Amino acid sequence: MTLQEAKKLILKHKGMYYTYILKRPSGIPFYVGKGFCRRFRIAEHELEALKGKKSDYKTNVIRQIWETGNHVDYTIEGFFVHEGEAFQCEKDLIKRYGR
Repeated sequence: MTLQEAKKLILKHKGMYYTYILKRPSGIPFYVGKGFCRRFRIAEHELEALKGKKSDYKTNVIRQIWETGNHVDYTIEGFFVHEGEAFQCEKDLIKRYGR
């Protein structure tokens, strides 16, 4: 899904936590994260890449995706009432896909 589609989905779950995956256009995950539905943590990664101040694996992958004329693909893995549940899901996803 696009970033805009992900934001719309997040807005429907106000007051909850969520886990998400950033993927290459091929569908291969390159980042797993957790956010709170009152904030768009999911969107901050592309802003970091755009500002160019950060040069880590995640922002470099985002820039490579843009350079090829593509966009980052987003997956919302789940919504959770308790932050601990979201953290656990994030840990499980990192075990599955790696850092």
